[in-house]
Amino acid sequence: MAAGPWPGPVDEEVPALQASGNMDSLVLSHEENGSLLSGEKKRSADKKTHKRRSKVTVLKGLQTGEDSIRVAAKQALQQFGDTLDEPVSVVNLGNVINQIDLWRKYLPNVRPHYAVKCCPDKQIIKQLLEGGCGFDCATMQEINTVLALGVSPQDIVYSHPCKPRSHIAFAKSQGISLMSFDNDVELRKVAAVYPEAQLLLRVVCEDSTAQCPMSLKFGAKSSTWRELLRMIQELKLNLAGVSFHVGSGCKDPESFEPALRDAKEVFSLAKEQGMQALRVLDIGGGYPGDRAGFETIAPVIAEKLARLFPQTEYPELNIISEPGRFFAAQTAHLLTKAYAKAKLPATDGTSEQVCRYYLNDGLYGSFNCIIYDHVAVHPEPLSSEGLERPEVPCALFGPTCDGFDVILEKHMMPELEEGEWILWRNMGAYTSAAGCNFNGFALPKAWYYRVSAYDQQQSQETGSPFANIQIRAGEVCTLETLGIWKDSKPLRCGKYDFCSARAQAMLVWQATSDSQAKAAWKLLGAEAHLAAGEAEKAVPLASEALVLFKKLAKHQGEVDATLALVNGLMSKDPGAAVDVAAAAAGACHDAGDAEGEAAMLLCKAKASLASMQDPYAAAETAIASCLLYRQAGNTSGDAAALEITARAHLLYDPEQSLKAAKEALAVCSSGDVTALPAIERTLAAAKVQVATAQKAEQAKYLSCRGQSGAAYKWPKHPQLRGPPVQDVFALQQDRDGDGKLTRKEFLQALRCAGACPTAMDFEEVCREHGATPEYPAYRAALEVLLTRRPTAEVLAEKLGGLAQDGLVDAEALRFIATNFGEKLNEDELAELMRLADPDQDGNVSVNKLAQNLLPDHLTGVGSSGGAK
Repeated sequence: MAAGPWPGPVDEEVPALQASGNMDSLVLSHEENGSLLSGEKKRSADKKTHKRRSKVTVLKGLQTGEDSIRVAAKQALQQFGDTLDEPVSVVNLGNVINQIDLWRKYLPNVRPHYAVKCCPDKQIIKQLLEGGCGFDCATMQEINTVLALGVSPQDIVYSHPCKPRSHIAFAKSQGISLMSFDNDVELRKVAAVYPEAQLLLRVVCEDSTAQCPMSLKFGAKSSTWRELLRMIQELKLNLAGVSFHVGSGCKDPESFEPALRDAKEVFSLAKEQGMQALRVLDIGGGYPGDRAGFETIAPVIAEKLARLFPQTEYPELNIISEPGRFFAAQTAHLLTKAYAKAKLPATDGTSEQVCRYYLNDGLYGSFNCIIYDHVAVHPEPLSSEGLERPEVPCALFGPTCDGFDVILEKHMMPELEEGEWILWRNMGAYTSAAGCNFNGFALPKAWYYRVSAYDQQQSQETGSPFANIQIRAGEVCTLETLGIWKDSKPLRCGKYDFCSARAQAMLVWQATSDSQAKAAWKLLGAEAHLAAGEAEKAVPLASEALVLFKKLAKHQGEVDATLALVNGLMSKDPGAAVDVAAAAAGACHDAGDAEGEAAMLLCKAKASLASMQDPYAAAETAIASCLLYRQAGNTSGDAAALEITARAHLLYDPEQSLKAAKEALAVCSSGDVTALPAIERTLAAAKVQVATAQKAEQAKYLSCRGQSGAAYKWPKHPQLRGPPVQDVFALQQDRDGDGKLTRKEFLQALRCAGACPTAMDFEEVCREHGATPEYPAYRAALEVLLTRRPTAEVLAEKLGGLAQDGLVDAEALRFIATNFGEKLNEDELAELMRLADPDQDGNVSVNKLAQNLLPDHLTGVGSSGGAK
């Protein structure tokens, strides 16, 4: 790797000001921002056009533990005046500097090129320019924006793999040479317009776990690489390197491993074909905007880069990246005004009223991120009085005339009055950048601020009611003496209190010698770390609390500490989280604690999904949790368990996922709405997948990319042809020979007979025919399930116009499998083709395919449902 991949930052000096100790003495000043770069970094265009920046408010005199975001939001409204009716974006430019420092700490050899599309705010771009960043532009307009702000053409990568000819010509006229491509047509276009361009081959990569996958649309498959390199040589073009993108909002750092291996393979192919040594590796975007998430993913990326692209082997390699949300997500926060309000009676027949709020921003503006970026948004009343009011059911609407413009349909929050403002945190990435002025409503005004260096150390982003508790060193104290112990449990920190609660918990457990108080405060500290997104710091505290509670024989404390431990392990080691939750569920069962067992089973299901284990088993576990919660009358737990059930089904059966999500929505609507945002997201995802399943051409395109499309009931199971029903029952018969099956054996027997029920289907037949059936009940359950399997007519319908000659080849078979929810690899496709085409002539008819693969006649059940 080339030494010194990007220039160092220039520190800004901010005069220190002692905190005055009260809100009234908050001091505010403004700075006129000139460039912080040396003369060689300033461009003449910048000098002429941008001598002055927008004013930036410096927050000074913050109290210890004071919420700087809320202080900044209130000051913004104070400066704009009471008559303001437009939304406001409160932009913390200091956070940009913090993120640059964070990047340098973990990925010093990777130069970030900010993805302008994420948030093209000019002040953010200037701050990043001064910090030494490059820029990732995807269009001519984005290139114009950054050039006008003084960015050098050499600091721009034109990342869009498919560009209009006029845009390529514009890049040439501006001296921007580094650009991406992923297909032969683009190469011929570049050869005709800009043959001097320095090209990056964008390779496709696995991004199914990303918040916004991109491999469906962009990236060259491995089968095309050699031919593309040959064409570059033929057209006398310049290949500079390789690029990839693991998807926006990447959640799995291991996604970088195969992508980097693919990039290395291209480097080797280029060398093998006698091309010049490649000198650029673009590892794309996808980095989370929160510190904890980045601190988890960045060291993994650094290790993989050092191992796969060692400096000794690639001494001249320049590694760049394209982060967007990493810099923007937590830099801007949104303020919206409830300019209208209506109260309506509840639809469930109760006397409780529902408040409708009409806000000055919606889905056509900043909240498009709900649809396109899959973001869960959280409203927070800005006034202190608003936070203290009781919560009521409400719906929040955008300002347009479109009935679809609904931000949150069912939500609980303190009641607001007309004209009050709402704060939405972390709304910087892919929000107003993708908004429009539909109906004539304006996008947010920007208000810029930063926190002074002194106050940044004194203030946390959130405050805490525990801040006034004073603990003297060595003092023996208990939670009872502090007045925050209730019903043998510590009171939990509030929604916005985790930072100070975390610090206060540390003070208490260090000061107290009481084991029970120490355990409770360690648990509180672990929960605060989890709320702050610091899972790795929560795990040791939760473990210590668990050990102490076990010694004290405090069962509820053990349950709470185990929950915190499992939640902490889930991001780092989900496999271990599954084991811990399973063991804890067994312990709760032995202790007769149904709710504790339900909570542990729910955690086990979540961890199973996080570890990418069998989603069927995760759904089964979540349903068991749901049933226990229902027995206990816990609607909140019931809804949460149903949401996990729906999420698990989403991976292999979106229709069942849709059913489970709707049931969860019904449960949630009649009780606690805590799980509502997650349920709404899963419900939306299920609707999208079911709709996708009904579009054959789209499914065909997905299958060509090796992606999973529509999901119907064709579970991937090695035994597609099951033995006769009676034999299956005998093989799976209980060891004591009583002629009944256990619940586990019942499920296995159904699977072996070719039914392969979903978790919801299995629970349904258990209710109707018993969970430990004898043969007649088993046979009846099997007949019901087999009627839900696809028929030859369904296969033909799914095949559509793909094979007009009525024959099916291997590629068509892959398409059919994709329509039924299966993503087949080459080995699985070959095995399925062998079963479907015993004559080995390379083609089968639709009827032949149904005859060989559908289990009706093989299981002893006729088409009418009766036995043959």
